Amino acid sequence: MSDTQRLLSNPELNLLDVLFNQMPIGIAILDRDFRLRHWNPTLREFVRRHANLPPDQVAPGVSFLDLVPGSESTAGEILRRALAGETVRCEALLLEINGVRSYWDSVSAPLRQGDEIAGIVHVASDATERVLASRQLEATLVDLQRTRAALQAANHLLEHRVAVGDQELARRNAELEQRRQGAESLHQVLALINSNRPLADVLETISRQAGILMGRETGVAIYQYNSDRERLELRTSHRLPTGLQQIASLPVAALAGETFKLRLPLVVANVRHYIGQMRRELAPLAPEVQAAFDALEAAYHSYLAVPLVVRDMLYGSIAFHFTEERDLDEADITLALTLSEQAALAIDNARLHTLEQERLHIAESLRDILAMLNSAAPLQSTFETILFQAQRLLGADAAVIYRVNQPAQQIQRVAVLGFPPALLEPDRFPIAPTGATRATLDRQPYMMPDIAEAYAQAEYHRHPLTPELQPWLHCMAHTFKTLFSVPLLVGDELYGDITLYYTQHRSFSQDEREMALTFGAQAALAIENARLREHAGQVAVMAERNRLARELHDAVTQTLFSASLIADVLPRIWQRNPEVGQAKLAELRELTRGALAEMRTLLLELRPASLIETNLDDLLRQLAAAAIGRSRLKVAVHVNEPQPLTPEVQVALYRIAQEALNNVVKHAAASRVDMTLHFGPGLVELTIADNGRGFDESAIGPHTLGLGIMRERVSKIGADLQVESVIGAGTTIRVRVG
Repeated sequence: MSDTQRLLSNPELNLLDVLFNQMPIGIAILDRDFRLRHWNPTLREFVRRHANLPPDQVAPGVSFLDLVPGSESTAGEILRRALAGETVRCEALLLEINGVRSYWDSVSAPLRQGDEIAGIVHVASDATERVLASRQLEATLVDLQRTRAALQAANHLLEHRVAVGDQELARRNAELEQRRQGAESLHQVLALINSNRPLADVLETISRQAGILMGRETGVAIYQYNSDRERLELRTSHRLPTGLQQIASLPVAALAGETFKLRLPLVVANVRHYIGQMRRELAPLAPEVQAAFDALEAAYHSYLAVPLVVRDMLYGSIAFHFTEERDLDEADITLALTLSEQAALAIDNARLHTLEQERLHIAESLRDILAMLNSAAPLQSTFETILFQAQRLLGADAAVIYRVNQPAQQIQRVAVLGFPPALLEPDRFPIAPTGATRATLDRQPYMMPDIAEAYAQAEYHRHPLTPELQPWLHCMAHTFKTLFSVPLLVGDELYGDITLYYTQHRSFSQDEREMALTFGAQAALAIENARLREHAGQVAVMAERNRLARELHDAVTQTLFSASLIADVLPRIWQRNPEVGQAKLAELRELTRGALAEMRTLLLELRPASLIETNLDDLLRQLAAAAIGRSRLKVAVHVNEPQPLTPEVQVALYRIAQEALNNVVKHAAASRVDMTLHFGPGLVELTIADNGRGFDESAIGPHTLGLGIMRERVSKIGADLQVESVIGAGTTIRVRVG
């Protein structure tokens, strides 16, 4: 299996396919040949809609270029740049697929495995509607510019007549100048449509230009409609009295009357008369309404409010306040409605741009979390990354991962971000019958809109385990206003939940709820990965123990068994023939020394640090003693003046000598081996020479007899390896460092 196949068939990536199903952007993972490996339903829908291809055309192994017939060269160039290591971002990219023109915002990034690029991650969103709308608005802007040019020509004519003393034309010139300024204001609003500026900046510019359009002394306020509370909330203002600026929201009836719901303008020629009528209809007045009416009566004479309708939805209202009594005619109303329409387009574009940015942030966050899941990072670090991304994308002030221990009836905080010090203790507490806890135990998401109100409920105080938590709950209720939690499910097991805390009251859209569930799924995946890594570590430890047990049985046990046999018969042999007994005693001594050396070698494997702490010449003598005891082979070690070596060089030379000596014992049928360790100025040379049967170097592969492993070790320390072998005359392996 190639590196690309191993990466793209990683089960952790397959688990993330579930997360992709809810993404409103097309995501595809391609191999180095631009063939599909993974994709989400949105990508398949894009292919069906724009390429007019059947859904089953999107399948594993299908070339991505086959999904964009007619635009292969454009798409191919982008993918080749990504494959070369570049992150390619395209905005409003034109593709003509099967004769159908469409526009796309996309990001194509290399998918790396170590230092190699294994494939491509391609993320795309359909920008066709936005681009076509922008072009239509540009055409409108051209028409306005033509109108402006015509007005300027007429203005020049009037200025000429004023120069010769025509007072009537001077008045008309002033009127045309005001209209020119109005056209300029509309031009500024139109320019916002393609500016991609933040919504707050867009609203501020609209209010300022609206004031210029309707007269420089006009006060302007832009309100956003809150349908849940039936109130208009102030978003920005221009030349509005301080008293009105300080009132964040007012009932719809107080500002726009019944005409707002009918999407009609409200025209008030006399503010005092209108407010007097409202005081009677809305009595008794709330304090903020009373303050607003007082400020309006004190500062203004006339009033005009027009609805802001964005994509056929009531977004809010633009209110114009006039300091002098003004006869608001049809032209004023038409001008205000025109401004409202253009402002709605600019607001919609700003919201779309914000949505696109949020989606890009989501994609980047998923990429960062995916990288953490694919790494060997500790579970705690992965938790902290997930909490950081959740806090950033969902606007939370704090985020916590709780673990539920149902047998112990206890909840423990395992990761936290943004908690004040007063809430960090205790970090575990008994399970209480709260709405959030019940929802977690039922494996359901939960929103607590008002923490203080929930804290005041009787169930908290009646629970026998909560008195010790009263200070903590009291601090929580005074620190945060709203919380939202999603359960963490690892397979069929309930692990706990992720809880997001907010210092202000807020609600959550369906997209935000789904995003929170996505972060919960990622945290569950991180937990499962950590458990798999822990299990893999346990398996590796067990495998190493089994290997050492086999080596202990193959080497030490057999040597001790031979020594035991000799020791049993040695007294009888000694009585019959002392000379033979003396030889057997020497053999027994060699066997016990070899067994001791084998045990020391196995202890080195159990404690790798000993390979660095012990001198290399002592390690070589230990290897020699083990080989002598195991095979009755004569092994001589020759070392000149030893010098200290770097840990990497020492371990590599030890392993090479160990492998070479094992090869001699198993394959060479030699009677003698000489290991020579020579130190010189700036170099060290290790030679292992035997008098065995030798081999034909051309007849064996480069990785036979452990030669491949030796070459890898030599390459890592920048050394040279020479292997010389003559059939019938033995083999010499020489490693030179420096």
